[in-house]
Amino acid sequence: MQRLARRSAWRASAAVLQEVAVLAAAIALALTYWPNPLVVALAVIIIGTRQHALFVIAHDAAHYLLYDSRRLNDAIGRSCSMVQGLSMRTYRVIHRLHHNNLYGELDPDTALHGDTRAAKPTSSRNFSRI
Repeated sequence: MQRLARRSAWRASAAVLQEVAVLAAAIALALTYWPNPLVVALAVIIIGTRQHALFVIAHDAAHYLLYDSRRLNDAIGRSCSMVQGLSMRTYRVIHRLHHNNLYGELDPDTALHGDTRAAKPTSSRNFSRI
């Protein structure tokens, strides 16, 4: 397990390059076959999933998990989050609030995933109400 959790600059760089290459290919495909609705729909799905993948990479960079260098994590994180119009500095502040108030009333991510406390039964009596 430790081997899988170890930082690897090569793996991180390959992941970023792969996502950017797939994004570029999907955009080129959509533009080449414009206005074919099937190709455009497929490209939109691919672009959306790759943007999500870049957000996951930016999240890991925000935790300084991609590279040993903080500056490189910052640069890659900013580049990946910029694609989505996000500020890495703002994201780090909000994400820190999330970790400090995980699933609590002050968790800023509650708006994204809802209040999970209502969905988790805390006793057998509460479970029977579901």
